[in-house]
Amino acid sequence: MKGVKGSPDRIARLRELYQQQLQKHARFVRYFEMRNKNDGMQYYLFFAGNHAKGHLKMKEAMWAADPTGEFRFSDATDPSQAVLFEADHTPALWLLLRQRFAGQWVLTDTVLRIVEDETAFLQKHAKATLRMHEGEKIAPEERLTVAEKKVNGVPRRKGTFPPGVRVYFPE
Repeated sequence: MKGVKGSPDRIARLRELYQQQLQKHARFVRYFEMRNKNDGMQYYLFFAGNHAKGHLKMKEAMWAADPTGEFRFSDATDPSQAVLFEADHTPALWLLLRQRFAGQWVLTDTVLRIVEDETAFLQKHAKATLRMHEGEKIAPEERLTVAEKKVNGVPRRKGTFPPGVRVYFPE
């Protein structure tokens, strides 16, 4: 197998190769890392499918199992201990969205579909990211411009991103 033997991290390289092979046959491919009671890598669970709803349900399950977004489960953690905080995912998602849509007016429908189909994030993460970057606390060069009305002419409530809202991503 190409590049596995000489790789500094053979497990990661094998995972990448397997993922690449699955992507030849499935539109959506995600993995979840399983670790043992000593926090050692044990195996990966892969999801591969062509149905958007199945992909969404898998991502929801992954976020429920690991709200940090690292998509790993370790038996070394105490299952009776509640997660005390969730990581803020908006910076990472903002970077992806801004790279994708810089200098463009885009419908929220498109943004949400891209987030759900092409990233590990969910709609709730996308809406939180859009909401944060509409706010006054954001530097003007990082701020979204959001149309006051949806494409059907109905006014939009500030801080909401239903279908049909046009947003402009800064360059």
